[in-house]
Amino acid sequence: MFKLYTDYIDGNPELLARHINDLSRSLIAATGIADDTIISSILQAFSCFSTSAFAPAWNNQTRNQFEAVWSLVRPGVQAALYNQNLD
Repeated sequence: MFKLYTDYIDGNPELLARHINDLSRSLIAATGIADDTIISSILQAFSCFSTSAFAPAWNNQTRNQFEAVWSLVRPGVQAALYNQNLD
């Protein structure tokens, strides 16, 4: 089912755009960050951990890789949240 969903979404540019838009809206709602560039950057940073097309590369190091990416991205997210609260 996972592969079927991946093939279906990835093979249809309109559905892929809708899926990414839905992810963006969800992240905006969760964080309150309204800057499209920041939202897109966060999604891109974590796409290899959440996009099913990358599933074949997931292994016992994926958790450590996720944590390493998060430690790099966290200060930027915190700054964006802080700046959002100033506005």
